[in-house]
Amino acid sequence: MINELRIQNLRSIKDSSDIELKPIMILVGANSSGKSTFLRSFPLFSQSVDKKLRGPVAWFDTSFVDFGDYKTAKNKYASELEGITFSYKMSNIGVALRRNFYPNVESLSFKELEEVYISFSLKDDSKGTFIESVRINLKSVSYELSVKGRNENIECVINNEKVEIPDRFTFNFNTAFAILPSFISSTKLNEDGDSAVDLITGKLVSMFKNHCNGRLRNNQRLEQILCCPSLGKAEFLKQLKSSSDIKSFKKSIQNWSISTSEFCTIYNYFLLLKLNVIIDSINRELANFYHSCDYIAPMRAEADRFYRIQGLQVQAVDPSGHNLLEFVASLKPKEKEDYDKFVFEVLGITVDVPTESGMKSLKIKTQNGDFNIADVGYGYSQVLPIITKLWHTTFAAANNAGYYSRFRFKEFDKTTILMEQPELHLHPAMQAKIADTLVKTINFTREADSSATLIIETHSQALINRLGRRIREGKIAPEDINVLIFQKDEELKNSFIKQISFTENGQLKDWPYGFFDPLDD
Repeated sequence: MINELRIQNLRSIKDSSDIELKPIMILVGANSSGKSTFLRSFPLFSQSVDKKLRGPVAWFDTSFVDFGDYKTAKNKYASELEGITFSYKMSNIGVALRRNFYPNVESLSFKELEEVYISFSLKDDSKGTFIESVRINLKSVSYELSVKGRNENIECVINNEKVEIPDRFTFNFNTAFAILPSFISSTKLNEDGDSAVDLITGKLVSMFKNHCNGRLRNNQRLEQILCCPSLGKAEFLKQLKSSSDIKSFKKSIQNWSISTSEFCTIYNYFLLLKLNVIIDSINRELANFYHSCDYIAPMRAEADRFYRIQGLQVQAVDPSGHNLLEFVASLKPKEKEDYDKFVFEVLGITVDVPTESGMKSLKIKTQNGDFNIADVGYGYSQVLPIITKLWHTTFAAANNAGYYSRFRFKEFDKTTILMEQPELHLHPAMQAKIADTLVKTINFTREADSSATLIIETHSQALINRLGRRIREGKIAPEDINVLIFQKDEELKNSFIKQISFTENGQLKDWPYGFFDPLDD
């Protein structure tokens, strides 16, 4: 689970500081203050982890967001030595099973990943963007890995001590549904982490043999010694002394302590042995998080009177809402019934696609009759994609309890919804209804033993005021909402972010006086 994130040197965001992720995140600030940069960093990685890349980031995607390239995305006031950096605080992440998992040497206790801090910095060269450094802090160990160039050897610091790696190791930047590179040996032909595991295991077994009777031939007995799921130094020493059934080995190391020089070298190699399973576990958490993100662009598609359709089975509304009609037409009866109920509770209408052949139209059904969406004002075409995405999140959460339903929604579950200016073209009363829908979505997913994160960039005072009112009424807790105020520094160069919260009475703490008031000339 990702609890906090930090962004450095991305466009105007010099340093966001640690931003706590809460169920509802409200981003406010003047134009060009960094709100969109922060919000679009999520779909930036969403469009990256869903591809096979030669680097960590796909800077542009015509369906999502366009940051240009590394040079245009980097803060122009950052120094040449600084890179674009992303950092995360995580908790209770699962241990990944790698493709060629080595159960004896890559076993890892889930307790080691209860608290994780990961930070990586991007740089650029003629071949594109690559990760220059990775920092991982766990409960028992800290890793710092860096390269001076794309194909250079890795420099490694473990627990603040430089470690001499016993071979030529580099990063493998060819990622598939991941962000962080794997740790590989460049002396072997295969480009996965198995090359590193093989070489380090061989090095450790060779060191163990120096303490064994010369007649020992079974290396697997020595590999079993490495089957220690804990990363703690004292726990690993205890494993060495107690797990092996090789008497000569036990006798030779019986006087070792955690400060014995040779043991310290072995321990550092042991930690390197676990590095790829740690990286894969973090990669899986990051990929799952960004895969769950769904983006809604600031300008949704204008309503058409008639639509040409391809008969596609659409299972997600695109960022512009252009395929809304196809999505509604794709709903199964149970889904359509639930969708109608949700939309009616929010907007007092239902949405339908008549079954006549030829060109299709999207109908808005009200108590006064049915109307083509092109005839009911611009607002419905702007708000319906938002309401529809929020409904999809609640429906997926409610239907994930069943075994087969979990497979049905696996690919299209979206639990982190990113919205830019959902209030565009809406009356303040309708803007307040969007706030109510945010609260409804969070409460519904929580009741379904699921969770959602809604990140909204807005200029709507009505939306913020309604959230305060719902807190005062007890419909949502103040700790469920984090309000981020984006402002520029005195020189109007870099953005800084202030996190504020609501009180139990629904009032904002430390809200800037006159924030929504126009400036006097």
